[in-house]
Amino acid sequence: CSKGFACECGLRGGYLEMFNVDKDVKEILISSIAAKLCPTVLGQTAVDCIVDPPKPSDDSFELYEREKHATLQVLAEKARLVKEAFDSMSGIECQPIQGAMYAFPQIHIPEKAIEAAKERDLEPDAFYCLELLESTGISVVPGSG
Repeated sequence: CSKGFACECGLRGGYLEMFNVDKDVKEILISSIAAKLCPTVLGQTAVDCIVDPPKPSDDSFELYEREKHATLQVLAEKARLVKEAFDSMSGIECQPIQGAMYAFPQIHIPEKAIEAAKERDLEPDAFYCLELLESTGISVVPGSG
């Protein structure tokens, strides 16, 4: 849970729920998990808060719901702005951003650039990434590998 509405970016934690798992397999999984380094207490606490949020009967429920709603609204607005920024660029379109702060813009590479990539024995997206790096200093990873 490194990202979410509780602003827990940077924390590390994990949650595993198993159903209908053979007893022997479950024991092996648990011993394997126990042998690894565990997250910090703060990360474990964050996971607990995420999987067991305040209930309507809890004193903190209304405040929790207000803060969660406000944070999710801010995140949705930021996601909308990122999509709009990509969509405003020539040759780029972006799917709506949902569920996380990751954008997946589609870049339409001009035919001339595709030909230039072939001349350099590069995939067009790798060529684009190198050109972007050389001309702007922005480093991105090509989708072709």
